[in-house]
Amino acid sequence: MSFHFTHPALGRDVLGHYEVPESIPDYENIDEYMTIRKEAFYPWRDPIDHRRLHIECAQFIARNPSSILIERAEQEDAEAILELALRSTAECEVPPGLESPMELLERIINRDGRYQPANVTPIIHQRALSLSAMLHYQPFAVRCALEEVDRLDEKHAFRSIYDANAAVELGLCSNGVMKVANEVLWTYAMGEEVGDDLRYCERFRHCTGDAAEVGQGIGCYQRFKHCTALWEAHEEYMRVATHVEKSPNRYRCASKNCGVFTMRANTLKQCGGSCPPDVKPSYCSTTCQREDWAQHKLLCQQREDVPHTQRDC
Repeated sequence: MSFHFTHPALGRDVLGHYEVPESIPDYENIDEYMTIRKEAFYPWRDPIDHRRLHIECAQFIARNPSSILIERAEQEDAEAILELALRSTAECEVPPGLESPMELLERIINRDGRYQPANVTPIIHQRALSLSAMLHYQPFAVRCALEEVDRLDEKHAFRSIYDANAAVELGLCSNGVMKVANEVLWTYAMGEEVGDDLRYCERFRHCTGDAAEVGQGIGCYQRFKHCTALWEAHEEYMRVATHVEKSPNRYRCASKNCGVFTMRANTLKQCGGSCPPDVKPSYCSTTCQREDWAQHKLLCQQREDVPHTQRDC
């Protein structure tokens, strides 16, 4: 089976695909399940081997059928509840009659103290908040697209920002959380034009953590001033994403059968030959470099064996 992948930091396709063995079970919407898991559950800086992630996700679903997860969730097992929320979001192996993803996540986040979930580890809590931020943003985004929102007082937008900030404060800066911050910052401002950066609009600028106090008229927007963790993390994210977009070859393994994509340039090794910088490939391993050499040697003025590599620091 062959699959293509995208990277949310760039907002567009990245050229790459991978193969998985025929023995790996296939599930409807497994690609959506994998994408949401990647965006919501892992730090955006972590290198992603898409092929390995796909295999691990498929095998995990096979080992943990939804019927077993339902039984565990009835005992308020937080790990099972989070997994069911993920499957429901992706519409992958969803049992009939399951609660909505938001309802499931609230059982973990437990804002009002109604639930007593078991084994809510810091990682489970982070991931629940991250996925919740992504889910709460969706209704707001739809209304914005339909031009039905002209103020940032829509409840889903508030919840999305708060959960994203909470996830960052607990240590998880996921792609999904960063995307929420990016999209909200560039959507409708209070009385401003579409596309304005909300951080610099008069009634929103204090969300960046500016020390100055604001006067009358901001109402509930004053509450955003405490979301400094999210805005600071987002600024770093955008700096790196800009570099990735300008030099994609530095962040993706060039082997056509490899799915490794990273946000850290020094994770991969560049070809040490005299090939032009704009097409100089990077590799995650010597094996991938050997596999790609037959194609790359046409551009590289090295002798016709595997060239040495150099660490790209």
